[in-house]
Amino acid sequence: MGITIFDYQGSPIQFDEINGLIMANATLMANAFNKDPDDIFKTKSWKEYEKEISEAKGIRSEYLRNAIQGGNNQGTWIHQELSIEFARRCNVKFSIWC
Repeated sequence: MGITIFDYQGSPIQFDEINGLIMANATLMANAFNKDPDDIFKTKSWKEYEKEISEAKGIRSEYLRNAIQGGNNQGTWIHQELSIEFARRCNVKFSIWC
């Protein structure tokens, strides 16, 4: 597939197929709103959401989030099943756009 980049009000939003899964670059999503993705990931409600998605969709937890350092794909990438909820936690209008 290769990286697909969408533009949200001047900010790049990336999606890519990684290990056969569609993933979104959460780092860039959060950066568009001057947020740190780790601030979202460490909340109790986010951890619960990841757990429930994993169980409901039968996706192993290690496939829900992947941090890549270096290269062109760097950032924290999240499974497409998490992308709308993550976007909502960044900005409600952004989540609707997603």
